[in-house]
Amino acid sequence: MRETDPAAFRAIVHHATSEALTRAQALGFLERSPPTFENKQTEFGDAFVGIVPALIKAGRILLLVTLFLLSSLFFYGLFYIAIMNEYNAAENLYFDYSGMVKHPVENPILPTAHFRHQNQSILDNAPWAVADFFSQHSQWEGYNEDNVPSLLTSDRVLKAGNSYEVGVSLDIPESQINIMSGVFSVLVEILSSDGTMLATSIRSTRIPHETAWISTIRKGVLLAPLLVGASEESRTVAVPSFRYLVESEDMPLRYATVTLLSQANKPIEVMTGSIWIGQELSSLQLLVKEWFFTCYAAGTTALFCAHALIWLAYRAHSDRRKRLSEVEPTSSPNMGSDVASQEDTNEGRSEA
Repeated sequence: MRETDPAAFRAIVHHATSEALTRAQALGFLERSPPTFENKQTEFGDAFVGIVPALIKAGRILLLVTLFLLSSLFFYGLFYIAIMNEYNAAENLYFDYSGMVKHPVENPILPTAHFRHQNQSILDNAPWAVADFFSQHSQWEGYNEDNVPSLLTSDRVLKAGNSYEVGVSLDIPESQINIMSGVFSVLVEILSSDGTMLATSIRSTRIPHETAWISTIRKGVLLAPLLVGASEESRTVAVPSFRYLVESEDMPLRYATVTLLSQANKPIEVMTGSIWIGQELSSLQLLVKEWFFTCYAAGTTALFCAHALIWLAYRAHSDRRKRLSEVEPTSSPNMGSDVASQEDTNEGRSEA
């Protein structure tokens, strides 16, 4: 068996070791060190930079969340306004409590004459208001033609054959008379230009009920506006009077009378009111309107999540670009010549 030369073996080992160190240095392995327990403690200690920077960071996060929430509320409000139909006609209501009942036309043709005859005593004492959708003025009379503004239209305000909804909004004070009156009825009568009664609707309503402690909390929150007169102690009641009311081709709608009927000794007190006519709602519009607060909460939550996802994606992209820009090149221009000179030195030592 051939004996191994010790000198040649040492030369081979020395050459291999030098080659391995040279290649490791070229690849940057010698500059890295495995994580140790002490390094972890140092990193954890460096992560906590103080209470003030932590509070500043928390404030920035809170500000960002607040901006996302306000933006979500704003965009859902725009969505609600965009999908809902505008009113085709709307008029303010000024209720007459004097008892001098007078129809908007001189000789109205009333199919409900029997109803009025049986309940004439209630109707005579009931407050009422009238709306003229053709006129610019409402519920006042001018004795000189020069004092009366011209009509908005002499034909019609609604499109013939289309379906509409009619609603009444009442601003009712929270007085003892109204609270004790309980449930009352809202009689709405639709008339044409010649006084023909087109439709009649009676809907019952009342002031929204609330317990004493809820009323106290609500008025405590609104205390400042109540004290300065910016708000009043009243509740708004919406009464949907007609659904799917079709505009007639021959007898267009012009007048609407609203009468408040109550079984109490004193009539219901109403500060202001309005009557409006709008296009019949679609399924989506009806859902958004009838479940307003539920849809508002769901829509705002969805928009908030969308804002957060877009922001997180933007931050991840920015951090990735920053890390790529901070990475140093793995080799320098002189690295190749240093490696070549080191190999020449090792070969010279081997030959020696």
